[in-house]
Amino acid sequence: MAAPPEAATPGEERILPSRYWVTVYYATNRARTGSSLAHKYFGRNNSGHLDLGTVAVIIPPLHTPGEIEAPSLTRLEFRRDPQKHMVLHEVRPLTGKVFFDSVRRKVGSSERKELFVYVHGFDNTFEEAALRGAQLAYDIHFQGAPMIYTWPSAGAGPPAYLRDRRVAEESARHLRHFLDLLAERTGAEAIHVIAHSMGNFVLQTALAPSPDAKPPAWRDKLHQVVLAAADLDAKGMRNLARVLRRPPGRDLPRITAYASKTDLALLASYGVHGMVPFGLIVEKILTLPGLDVIDASLLDTNMIGHDYWARNPLSLQELHTLIAEEWAPEQRTWLRKSADGAHWVYCGSACN
Repeated sequence: MAAPPEAATPGEERILPSRYWVTVYYATNRARTGSSLAHKYFGRNNSGHLDLGTVAVIIPPLHTPGEIEAPSLTRLEFRRDPQKHMVLHEVRPLTGKVFFDSVRRKVGSSERKELFVYVHGFDNTFEEAALRGAQLAYDIHFQGAPMIYTWPSAGAGPPAYLRDRRVAEESARHLRHFLDLLAERTGAEAIHVIAHSMGNFVLQTALAPSPDAKPPAWRDKLHQVVLAAADLDAKGMRNLARVLRRPPGRDLPRITAYASKTDLALLASYGVHGMVPFGLIVEKILTLPGLDVIDASLLDTNMIGHDYWARNPLSLQELHTLIAEEWAPEQRTWLRKSADGAHWVYCGSACN
């Protein structure tokens, strides 16, 4: 693997060319900690303003698609090794002009002039959000500009859930502003958004219409909106679907929601709120006009069952054809219609 590059001048962009690096653009309202270490650069507190920059992520040479390789105590690994693990190498804050000029060049070099924004969920640190954004970009072979919007989740386990909910709501205005800036200043013709878990609540709050506001700049640029394991109740999902509804005569934006019966994290959310999250299938799956709802219960995943949408080889194929190719559900041969025709179901080889 290529050696780490020499440091660039502070405030300047650096796009790393090696096949084992991914440069992810970030926007965050997390406060800086004062540490120069990439994985500790941003903390859990809310800065109250939007910080922009890039983060360089090392992909190990033997990377397994869907995995975020990390040290394992069972293998007597106590620190991240770039030969074995995904590693945050460097965080580079950028001025607005440098940031958007860089994004414009990256978007302009892609065939479809596109970018995606990943919005993480509850209990995620800056490091975790950046690693997931890099893994997605690398594994789905995304050619545009990969981005994360990372809000100051406490990253401190279940006791912080209600605190995170409040911070997520406070952070929504920053995400809305960021999406407007991306539409206005990057030259992107296609903006894709991937929201996971409580990130769907951030997105729904961000996109809520304001009677005094002008039409948002992002409205005509949205292509694919992925609502993965949404920690959002039925009312919130209806509001989000209403905002994102396709105008008459248009095929976009396409909204795809993934839900599962085996998501233990959303089951815990259900226990806290007493309301069924949209991403959790309890008795029957909820469907809404304008949404392609997919029952992903059959996907193999880890014990918690909350990140199946990003870990499984089939789900990565799904995301590639959705984000990078923009295939409709009927074109994806691993899906079949439910018995009532209201939603889609993963069936894998059983479809054939």
